[in-house]
Amino acid sequence: AEREEAARRRERESHVHHISLVLEIVDQIFQILAALHGEPRWELMSSSIAEAESVVIEMESLGVVAPVTMDVRGLFSAVTERKAEEIKEEAYAILSVAHRDAERLAHYEGIESFDLELHEVFVKSYLLLWDLYLAESIGGPVDVEEIKTLKETFQRLGRFTDSNACRVALQEMDRLDILEGIAPRFEGLRLLMLQCMESLIE
Repeated sequence: AEREEAARRRERESHVHHISLVLEIVDQIFQILAALHGEPRWELMSSSIAEAESVVIEMESLGVVAPVTMDVRGLFSAVTERKAEEIKEEAYAILSVAHRDAERLAHYEGIESFDLELHEVFVKSYLLLWDLYLAESIGGPVDVEEIKTLKETFQRLGRFTDSNACRVALQEMDRLDILEGIAPRFEGLRLLMLQCMESLIE
C-alpha cells in the first residue's frame, strides 16, 4: 500500500510539474507580447523566448501520460528577425495550443491519482488572467465579461481540493472587483494560483 501511495504521489508530482511548465511558457509568451507594445524591448523578448525554449525541452523530458506538445521555434525566428506582426501571430498560436490542449486533457480518463480537469482549470484561468492584465496594462478598458469568465473558471477548483493554499486563492478571486479590473491584483493572484497548484501534490 505504501508503495502504491508513493507511486501515486510521484504521478501527481509529475502532473503538477507539467502544469507549472505550461504556465511558465504562458508567462514568457505574454511577457513577449507586453514587450512588443510601444517601443519594442527586443532584449527582453530574446531572454523570454530563450527561457521558453528551455522550458519546452524540460517538458519533453518529463514523460507524463497525455503530454502537451508546444513548439516555439517559429516565435524564436520571429523574435530573432524582429518581425513584430509575426511575433504576435506566433505568440497567439502558442497560447491557442495551450488553451486547446487544456480542453482536450480535461476529457482524458486514464489517470487515477490526478484529475486532468485541474490542468484545464489552471491553464484557462492563467490565460484569462494574463490576457486581462495585458489588455489593461496597454490602456484597454476593463473587460467585465472576461473577468466573470475568469472567476467562474477558477471557482471550479473548489470541486477538487480544499487545501489551504487553494482556499486562499479562491477567496482572493472572490474579492476581485469587476469594476476595479485585474491590474491591481494581478501579481498577487498569479502567485496565489501557483501556490495553490503546488499544494495539489500533497
